[in-house]
Amino acid sequence: MAVKKRPRMQHQGPDWRCKHNGVMLGWLSCTAYSMAMGIDAATLGARKPTGCDVRMKTNDFVKGLTLSQVASVAAESYGVQVTVRTGKHTIAPDKAWEQASLGRGFVLQGNCDALIGTPFRSTKGAVNHAVWVNRVRGGTPAHPKKEARVFDPAADGRHAPWGTACKGPSWWPWETVMAFAANLRNDSNQKIGSGKMYAGFVPKPKPESGLVLLPGAKKTSPFPDRQRANPPALRETKPVRAG
Repeated sequence: MAVKKRPRMQHQGPDWRCKHNGVMLGWLSCTAYSMAMGIDAATLGARKPTGCDVRMKTNDFVKGLTLSQVASVAAESYGVQVTVRTGKHTIAPDKAWEQASLGRGFVLQGNCDALIGTPFRSTKGAVNHAVWVNRVRGGTPAHPKKEARVFDPAADGRHAPWGTACKGPSWWPWETVMAFAANLRNDSNQKIGSGKMYAGFVPKPKPESGLVLLPGAKKTSPFPDRQRANPPALRETKPVRAG
């Protein structure tokens, strides 16, 4: 089973961690922070944008972001082609597992309602959110329990009135990953439902160690498709609208 490079863990909070013209965007940028970790993993650390870097390049400074928005930034600014599976093209959990087992990590949008009451809780309530799924393991006779290594940008260990957030990254049971994905909601509070995932897959990373340059040469460098995932806040927030 492929083992991916571990990206640098990035936290989206506090709110001031990312701001534009005085507008605090930290807690509104979970999809950007998750994609930033994906770019780091996909390029084996050659490109390490911050989540705020990705957010700024979308030129969208209102509410949450879509997978398509951050995928465009990954491709245009960092050379990482992301396969977006949303809307009518959602991916089934077993297919997502297969892709991850081949070394293709993915940004996953879901809802934190599924994390309440688990060791992986990172928000107060049921808010749409995004995480980076770096790799998977298990599903074999020797290791039957299937798990995913999840980098949750809200999992910073902070203390809040509702409790203490998880300190990531963490190994989530695959059932938790599926529940998180199935709870993703549109602005009418409808859940995407089981058997579907809104996800953006990066390519399997390719080491550049074998590249040989000539002297003097240089390297060159029915659910809506636009579902947004809002990051967590320290207070209850309403499900966001599809943009």
